[in-house]
Amino acid sequence: MIGAVLAYAAAQARVRARLGRMPGHAQWLHFLEADDLAHLLERMRLSGLDFWLDGLGSAPAVEQIQPHLVTRGRHFVRWLGGLLPPPWREVTRWLQRLPVIDSAPAGTVDGTIEIQWWRGLLRRLPATAGQEQEMLRRLRRDITDHLRAVARAGEQQHARHPDQGRWMQWQLRTQLEHRLRGLLLFGHPFHAAFVLAYGLLEAIQLERMRALVLARQAGWPLDARLLGTE
Repeated sequence: MIGAVLAYAAAQARVRARLGRMPGHAQWLHFLEADDLAHLLERMRLSGLDFWLDGLGSAPAVEQIQPHLVTRGRHFVRWLGGLLPPPWREVTRWLQRLPVIDSAPAGTVDGTIEIQWWRGLLRRLPATAGQEQEMLRRLRRDITDHLRAVARAGEQQHARHPDQGRWMQWQLRTQLEHRLRGLLLFGHPFHAAFVLAYGLLEAIQLERMRALVLARQAGWPLDARLLGTE
C-alpha cells in the first residue's frame, strides 16, 4: 500500500513538472519562426515538448516523425491510464481511442470523429463525491461547451465560410486549453479528475505539435492561426 502511494506521489510530481514546462504562447510563436523542419524540431527539443521527441534521432527521416509522435502519444495514454483508479477503467479504455493518436492531426471542424470521441468520454465519466465531484462537474461543463462550439463552427464552415473552418478549430482548441489550465489550478493533484484534465491538456499540445510538424514537412507556411490566434 505504501509503495503504491509513493509511486503515485512520484507520478504526480512528474505531472506538476510537466505542467510547469508546457510551452506558453511566446514559445509557440518561436516555433513558428523556425526556418525549416530541422530547426523546428531543435526548438521543440529545447522546450517542454522534448518529451514527445524522446527516442527520435537528431536528424530523423521525414517519414519517421509522425509515426514516432503517435507512438509517444500511445505510450503517454497508457501511462496516464495507470494513474486512474478502478472506477475510471472505462475512461482508461476510451483514452486509447484519443483522436490525436488514432488519426491525422486536426484540420477542419466538420467534426464527426472528434465529437463522437468527446461525447463518448462524457458518457464514461464515473460518479464522484466531494471536491472531486465539483472538479468533474467543471470538466464536464468545459467539454460540453467545447462540443457546442465545435458544432456551431461546423455549421458555419459548411454554410458560409468553408475556408475559415480549419482555423476555427484551433481557436476552439485554445479556448479549451485555457479552461483546462484554469481547472488544474483548482484541482487537487491526487484527484482522478485532475489527472484526466492534465491528460487532455497534453493531448492538445501533441495535436498542435503534430500539425506544426506536418505543415513544415509539407512546406506550408506556419501560420499563427495554428495557435488559435488571428
